[in-house]
Amino acid sequence: MQKINWIILHGKDRGTNYGVGTFITHFADGLSGHERIQVFVLQTELKEVTTFHIETKGNITYLKFPKLMKDDAQPIQKEYMQAAKGIARVMSLYISNRTVNIVHMNFRYEYLLGEELKKVLNAKIIFTQHITPFSSEPVDGNIMDEKIFMLSDVIVPVSNNGRDSLIHRLANRDKLTTIYNGISHKLFEAKRNPHYIRKKYGLEKNIKLILYSGRLDFGKGLQYLLEAFSIVLKKQKDCHLIVAGDGEFGELIKYAAPMSSHIKFLGRVPFNELLDLYKEAIIGVIPSLKEECSYVALEMLHCGLPVIASNIGGLKEIFTHGEDAFLLEMTKPTGNKIYPKAPEVTQISDYIIQLIEDESLRERFAAAARKKAMEKFTDETMINGYLELMQTQLKL
Repeated sequence: MQKINWIILHGKDRGTNYGVGTFITHFADGLSGHERIQVFVLQTELKEVTTFHIETKGNITYLKFPKLMKDDAQPIQKEYMQAAKGIARVMSLYISNRTVNIVHMNFRYEYLLGEELKKVLNAKIIFTQHITPFSSEPVDGNIMDEKIFMLSDVIVPVSNNGRDSLIHRLANRDKLTTIYNGISHKLFEAKRNPHYIRKKYGLEKNIKLILYSGRLDFGKGLQYLLEAFSIVLKKQKDCHLIVAGDGEFGELIKYAAPMSSHIKFLGRVPFNELLDLYKEAIIGVIPSLKEECSYVALEMLHCGLPVIASNIGGLKEIFTHGEDAFLLEMTKPTGNKIYPKAPEVTQISDYIIQLIEDESLRERFAAAARKKAMEKFTDETMINGYLELMQTQLKL
């Protein structure tokens, strides 16, 4: 049976440090165990390398390209076109166009590089849509969408909400297959060290921990959680809010200042320590204003952490209200055109207090979460979805 080269594009973007980067890591690791497939991760715009070089880790080959564009270059500008052609020329020297090649894109702006690689490698193109564009209007005439829809042989939304968005944006339904993100359950089986993580971050032994994990920006809704937490503290003094992530701290300080003794901003936390925090927390909160198949949500699900999440996008496909989570209705106007609705602060605080006070409810949510995680959101389920797609739609 003929071997397949699966080339995953991994451009330098803020998203590659968070959800999309997490997807690429888990996807490449899972795919590399398949005997028919050779996995390549094509990393571009790297400031830490000065020349193209190849690095192999396990069964994955990393093709690393230095930063080629100017700092102010936009994806559709001449600099990116030239960079795409240069990268494709190098790739054509390393990978034959007489082999079976798949180029896997994860951002819309990668279409220029995808076009060049499709030509020189005679490749099939898979596009995974991780992020639904802000506009809800059909985008007939939008050059980036048109290019992606024409270029891609298969388009994979990571939620049915994302699929609906693609259809609304005039994508060909026959190219669409929803495959949820997944993560290895083995990552969550190791025994954790609660004493270490509490000691490292100065968290008292008996304090109840409420956890937020993710980027700090307006779209993640953390300001509403901070406001809600101030209400919680009026009834529950023995709890702390833990914020794990980096980004825009400035706007959040005004919300956090009056209760600073009960909030810990940890910055970006290594994954192993994040697992410890998941295990130590009693509640996880995801108050996002926009979200698809969030890896933070999947991590909390696998850890059996009771969750309060916004009833939006892919989150309402991951969690079931009253079964493994509480879902927040988006009824609060924000005055923001991009994110027009947010969860009500009082609803967040009410759900937090309810979960703090009801241990049996937390245990029921936790058991249901772990069960669902193993049934729907493992790396094996994700990889099998792509392999089936490869056979049925790409005919490889």
